[in-house]
Amino acid sequence: MSVRIQYAYLKQQCWLYRRNYPKDLQPVLGQAFKQSLKTGDARVAKARASEVNARYEEIIAKARAGQAVGKPVPVMVTPPVFAPVVVVGRKTVADLAKAYLNRRSNELQHGGFKSVRFSVGLFVSV
Repeated sequence: MSVRIQYAYLKQQCWLYRRNYPKDLQPVLGQAFKQSLKTGDARVAKARASEVNARYEEIIAKARAGQAVGKPVPVMVTPPVFAPVVVVGRKTVADLAKAYLNRRSNELQHGGFKSVRFSVGLFVSV
């Protein structure tokens, strides 16, 4: 399923916003307004693109009104804040991970266990 977001495109795994300035304002503002949306999720990118599009319209309105407009400042995108998951029942995630790894160490060969241990370690660290 292909997602279409106006003025945004997916490059590698990150959405980018790009919109050309009108020809009469290009000597003042440059050719285009470009900014990373800092996400790979299409739904989040669509919401952020609407915010950046509003900022673009604001820059154009100021430039047409004759106000001094310097190089546009990118819209600050706040990253999502995740609360650390501490309790599942009465045990912490780290304790559950240790118990899981102890049980799986007897069932898997060394190479397979090494991969599982690395993956669970990454999960616990987040």
